[in-house]
Amino acid sequence: MRHDFALSYGTKSLRFTLPETFTVLGEILPKRKNRLTNLRISLVEALRHPGCSPPLAEIIKQRSTIRNPKSEIGTIRNPKSRVPTKWVRNPSVAIIVSDITRKSKSEIFIPLLLDELNRIGIRDEDAFIVFATGTHRAQTKEEHRRLMGEAYDRVRAYDHDCRGEVVYLGITSRGTRVSLNRRVVEADRIILTGVISYHYYAGFTGGRKSLLPGVAGISTIQDNHRLALNPEEGKNPKAATGILKGNPVHEDMMEAARMLQPDFLLNLILDGDSEVIDIFSGDFIEAHEAGCRAVEAAFGCPISTRADLVIVSTGGYPKDISYFQAHKALDNAFHAVREEGVIILLAECREGIGPPRFLDWLEIGSMERIEDRLRDNFEVVGHNVYANLLKASKVKIILVSEGLSPEISRKMDFIPADNMETALKTASCLLGQSPAVYILPQGSSTFPIF
Repeated sequence: MRHDFALSYGTKSLRFTLPETFTVLGEILPKRKNRLTNLRISLVEALRHPGCSPPLAEIIKQRSTIRNPKSEIGTIRNPKSRVPTKWVRNPSVAIIVSDITRKSKSEIFIPLLLDELNRIGIRDEDAFIVFATGTHRAQTKEEHRRLMGEAYDRVRAYDHDCRGEVVYLGITSRGTRVSLNRRVVEADRIILTGVISYHYYAGFTGGRKSLLPGVAGISTIQDNHRLALNPEEGKNPKAATGILKGNPVHEDMMEAARMLQPDFLLNLILDGDSEVIDIFSGDFIEAHEAGCRAVEAAFGCPISTRADLVIVSTGGYPKDISYFQAHKALDNAFHAVREEGVIILLAECREGIGPPRFLDWLEIGSMERIEDRLRDNFEVVGHNVYANLLKASKVKIILVSEGLSPEISRKMDFIPADNMETALKTASCLLGQSPAVYILPQGSSTFPIF
């Protein structure tokens, strides 16, 4: 059995050799899927011939709504209110795009999307981009340029500010007060874009997540993400990777999205090297559900046993840009390791821990005290801290990272290691000389199913 490996770490690879006494159960890898041979042609085809809706051109030009963007917005976009009136002006089109923490191929599809809008009479000045930053930091001009490619000088682009100007739309059946970005709400047409992959409490990314948390107000995000906890104690088991039915976080997101009724979805599926293997477009509900099924087929990996040791890489930059992002790989690896086993996580974390509030939540202390604080005042970053401590209470986690200090690693109840040699020696001390091992090279996107 192979004992030499190279795993992605930032923009480089870390090479290491496992001791001969280690039993390698195998590499947990997604199923090999062919990449799209001509991405540009495939994207145009997805816009003109979506799988579950009329073409984008028909949706943009023929569907009208009784909405006056100059009036005070206090109502919900309702497809039943659409009437067959003619536009007296070109409709405004909001395009929601993922931020720099995610690779989405936006630098390729944004120019093509604008070209398609031009073809049907929508000028560049009629369209604009809102980056779905959620609670993330604002982006630099250079990051905008990287995300927009050749479209950088063509259209207006804005970062969403979750504490900025939002419009209240109503309250969901679970009590989430829904407020969304004013520019998006006041647009005549809304196009959601992004990538579908596994998510550790929303089930899957993509689709409705462009709106919530992507362009939602901070209180909306807090209300929704609080549903990841049980009403009384502990984590909600339905708010988990790969689960949509019965997942309160997902179902609440869907209820909020229906208040706005986005007009079109363009979501991609990427392989471990961030190359496109599939495209889903059309109705924002049907296309997203089809994409989730495709993610399960490609990245859900059945395993017959749980290992003593799992060695996991996020898949490299930007999946390990910060620990906040790298946690997704740790969560997936957790499903492949036995209780009281060991995980070695490789994550460069060039931007450190992530949100500054991460350290504030760590200072609160015990997992129980953090859970109490979350119930009083939920924060996404606090839930991330809680989820990490929950895993660290059940398995030993060794972190190989240049971007995080040993002191911070220890505060998270992790064991810091300068390199893979040290990490493997530590694992041997904890498990003995003959542990059974899984290698998880693309941990952020690969989900082991026991």
